Amino acid sequence: MFGKEGNIMSFLQTIKEVVAWKKDEEFFDKEATIKEYFKVCPPDKRRKVNSYDELYIEALKYVRKQSFEENTKDMEDYFYEMTLDEGEIAVCIGIFAYNIACNIDKNGAKWETKLNDKVDKKFYTGFDKNNPFDRRVGGNHRYFGHDIFTFGLKRIPWDFLIRQEKIPGGYNFVPIGEVLGKQYDEAITMLDLIWYYYGDKNNPIAGIFNCAGHTIVHFAKDLLTSEGVPLPFSGLLNDYGPPDVDDIGIEQNDTELENKFNDWVNKYNGNMKASDFASLAFIEGMCKLYTAQKKLGEKAESFNRDLKIIAMGTCIMIQMSSMILNQKGIIKKGKDQGKKAMVPGAKWNVILTGAMMKAMTQEMAEVTKVRNEINKKYSEKIKEMNDNE
Repeated sequence: MFGKEGNIMSFLQTIKEVVAWKKDEEFFDKEATIKEYFKVCPPDKRRKVNSYDELYIEALKYVRKQSFEENTKDMEDYFYEMTLDEGEIAVCIGIFAYNIACNIDKNGAKWETKLNDKVDKKFYTGFDKNNPFDRRVGGNHRYFGHDIFTFGLKRIPWDFLIRQEKIPGGYNFVPIGEVLGKQYDEAITMLDLIWYYYGDKNNPIAGIFNCAGHTIVHFAKDLLTSEGVPLPFSGLLNDYGPPDVDDIGIEQNDTELENKFNDWVNKYNGNMKASDFASLAFIEGMCKLYTAQKKLGEKAESFNRDLKIIAMGTCIMIQMSSMILNQKGIIKKGKDQGKKAMVPGAKWNVILTGAMMKAMTQEMAEVTKVRNEINKKYSEKIKEMNDNE
């Protein structure tokens, strides 16, 4: 990916310097000394200081310098300390995840066609043709009917125009309420439209399975495209403008559909794609496998989170860098500049970002919990040492 072997090693060395850390013994010694100072010095005798270093100097006037390592030598280790080599492994997992995302994006259109052909062969020709999800045409057509988390909400106005059959010069557009036979001004759900196309009143169970099957196939195909699928619950922010029919005739633009949140997400290619889920699954699986062979017992969960945070961060960093370089015209120039399909993997991986934030939150909560426990045991240890002197 990076050309010559030397370039690869140089890159890994740079990453190693970024993600590697060393235990700062002096800092922990200062923390232990200051903690002892607060314990023995009454609040009314503590001098006001302006910096951390001044506080440490002031503490030394009351207590001797503490050795955190010495004071805690008999206490158990709550976390497994990741080595530099293990950090590099996590980085490599992230790099491989990026390459997997690139490969899926690169071949997405071809796989979508193959999937469509297989479905047509398995069921019937045109299985996903004239579906209820693509009733709106144009650049933002997936703002409508592509958020499964809002399918059951009555948010679609009766007079929202959807396309019907194709006519010379374009499509025939009809209010969705009229198509479904709903009363005027009655709000519509996406489930109403799906059931209209795929449901079966005479056999509701068969109708439900038919609706589910068509929905799964359509979304599987859309996830493989460069445009992807809008983020969950983004449909709640859809703004259906009032109808404004002119004298020319009824057309799609007579009813506006806006979603400023999706517009913002699209600037960073943030829609959900199959490559997002593939990169997440790869990182989750590889980190779990590596952690399992370490046999760390109770420390395994935290170590696994650390691996995932580094791997996910690496993959996100490379994907975002590719996206920025593409937008700046460095990767692709001219007519191809900034096009989503032009640079596979160049996007904001929202799915991976969410998973990383979840892991970081869980890790911080665990660290806070353990820190409070350590502080309690540390105070007890110091008290025991002082009582024995």
